[in-house]
Amino acid sequence: MKRSLALLLLTLFLGACASEGPIFPIDVEFEDVRWVLEPDAEASFSQQTPTFTDTPREVITSFQLRPGQRNTALETGQRWRLGHTWLFGFDIRAKASELPRVPVDVARFVRISAPEELLARVQLDATNGITVMGRRCFTPSDLSQWVRVEMRVRIRDDDQGFLEVFCNRKPVWAMDKVRTTFAPPCRRADGCTTPLAEPARFRFQMGMMSARAQPRTAAIQMRRIHRRGLLYIPNRVGNLNSAQ
Repeated sequence: MKRSLALLLLTLFLGACASEGPIFPIDVEFEDVRWVLEPDAEASFSQQTPTFTDTPREVITSFQLRPGQRNTALETGQRWRLGHTWLFGFDIRAKASELPRVPVDVARFVRISAPEELLARVQLDATNGITVMGRRCFTPSDLSQWVRVEMRVRIRDDDQGFLEVFCNRKPVWAMDKVRTTFAPPCRRADGCTTPLAEPARFRFQMGMMSARAQPRTAAIQMRRIHRRGLLYIPNRVGNLNSAQ
């Protein structure tokens, strides 16, 4: 218990001192690093089950899509309360020969509704490497080594929510002062005053997910897949959502 408290305090201190990015220390004792091993962590829409290498220091998750397949993924979700801020993240790497030719999502934050609403996505393909909502994050050659992707989200039903995506501590894409419980265009500032129900379920999904079948075998690896609620939010980004 004392060790966990000390790690939490260290997390908050280092986060406050960081020059940019929300990266927090990752320790294998945190349950939010090992939840990927739970049976219900696999997304129900997966056509291929991820595989795991469980070492004393970390869990490496391997995702592979064979020709004709579209989805292999993990997901985490619960009824997060208004005002909560969550950080999701992972390290990712891939061999150049195994990068997907058809773009795939490697991370999504979605609202479970009818229809499902995509709030933010991180994509990967052999030509562009990793992009975030159209913005360049990592080149294909960068992925020969582990690189870090993180997404930070505040759940609000007014104009005080935000979504931010970081690549190796650098903010790449962000939307500020938005309602994260439903489509961003419907804001109080735009005259949207219809009362809403409590926030629906949200899910953070990671792996390889595409609307189109892969023409050849593609594969990636992830480690340090984590989720955590944040009490303190350092280094806010603001708006950074124009494609480039």
